[in-house]
Amino acid sequence: QGMTDPAVRAAAIRTLETDPALGSLRSDAVVHASFLMALSDRAGALAALEHFAGDGISTTPQLLWYPVFDPIRGDPRFQAVLERIGLPYAAKSPGSP
Repeated sequence: QGMTDPAVRAAAIRTLETDPALGSLRSDAVVHASFLMALSDRAGALAALEHFAGDGISTTPQLLWYPVFDPIRGDPRFQAVLERIGLPYAAKSPGSP
């Protein structure tokens, strides 16, 4: 069953959010949001990204183009994050000006 079991997923999210050993992972909001997306916690990921947009806490904003964020890419909250941090809605394709 693994992560398809809601109880296992909830426990993994709880661990991600509270375990002191994962504090450094939580310190980069975009990395934190990517793990939440992998755990199917869209609301948590959007909240982490909104926090990032407000405080600028990330060393890796380029991760926002990773496929893990595809499920929320069309969400107005995600688009507002991109706008607030000055990134275009879509990544430029290779060879674009």
